[in-house]
Amino acid sequence: MTSPRKYAGNETVHLKEAVARSLAHAGLCRTHLVDSSVTGDCSALSPGLHETLLLALAECADNTVRHAGASGVRVSITCHGTDAVDFSFADNGRGCDLIVALSYASGGLVTLRRRVEASGGRAAFSSRHGGGFHVFLRIGHR
Repeated sequence: MTSPRKYAGNETVHLKEAVARSLAHAGLCRTHLVDSSVTGDCSALSPGLHETLLLALAECADNTVRHAGASGVRVSITCHGTDAVDFSFADNGRGCDLIVALSYASGGLVTLRRRVEASGGRAAFSSRHGGGFHVFLRIGHR
């Protein structure tokens, strides 16, 4: 998983750069159509939420490259001041069986869910066989 400290920075412009770097690091930019957006005031996002956000992005990007067989991804980040951020990551890959994907106690998605819930947030995953995979996270609380 990509280290979030490598891309530290709390301003929106830095977050946009961190998103681009994380996606490129996973190999998505040269092999996938990527649509990404960062909105809201991310300048005051707490370091803990920033770190969780970048870990989530790295996990989703790595999973897409390793498992999805996708040709494109869409990433959307909306910051809500210092205490919350919405994160959406969707690919158009083969999808998976969520029961299987979430059954690995030490798997990346389960670990991600635990981390998000520890921040006061929530995690939702959806997938259809042949219809891609979607992750929605509310990191922090609002």
